[in-house]
Amino acid sequence: MWGMSFNPSKCNVVRITRKKKPLKLPYMLKNEELESAATAGYLGVTISQDLSWNTHIAKVIAKGNRALGFLRRNINTRSVTTKSNAYNTIVRPTLEYAASVWAPGYKTLISALEAVQRRAARYVSNDYRRRESVTNMMLKLGWESLEERRNKSRVSVIYKIVNKLIAIPDAQLVRNRAPTRGHDLKFHRIATRTNYHKDSFFPTAISLWNALPPDLVKLKDTEHFRKALNKCRVPSVMLRF
Repeated sequence: MWGMSFNPSKCNVVRITRKKKPLKLPYMLKNEELESAATAGYLGVTISQDLSWNTHIAKVIAKGNRALGFLRRNINTRSVTTKSNAYNTIVRPTLEYAASVWAPGYKTLISALEAVQRRAARYVSNDYRRRESVTNMMLKLGWESLEERRNKSRVSVIYKIVNKLIAIPDAQLVRNRAPTRGHDLKFHRIATRTNYHKDSFFPTAISLWNALPPDLVKLKDTEHFRKALNKCRVPSVMLRF
């Protein structure tokens, strides 16, 4: 059996800490000391040593803008349908990859992400007039905000966990046995001491799940749940500037 061999020159160490002067011990691989790094990529997601998503989101925005620039240079038609399909196929996936994990809780980051889609709406609508409302353009195109789509993505993951459709442990989903309002499939909200934990998947997704309509969370058919979720609006959690 062939074993996996790691190349020390292609490996590094990321110390997950918020201390200003962390204890830095050397890590060795094949008698070579590994270099330290502030960030590292894992399955397409950039993880920072302080668990902030700022670096990853900056890369997402840059990649989204490059993809939008590619469309502008190569699609010369004025067809709204063609350009909208191109955006949904090429640009939007770069803005939403693994977004249920890194969805930001700060308004500044949310606005920076939305700015990419708003520029795309002008391009697709063939309308760059300053006084024209981009919000109205998005309504005509039938586009939801990226924030709303991220919220629905997180809720969908909770639905799949609850119904054993994906292999994610549900130990953090503790049923609220006596909900005072809403549906009876609510979970206890997870107490958080830092914004980094608060913005992580389970604390945010549980708050979003608890706010869903009772009829929606009780659906057992995945396709019915998806269609019903697309028709409703998922309330946002408390945001910060």
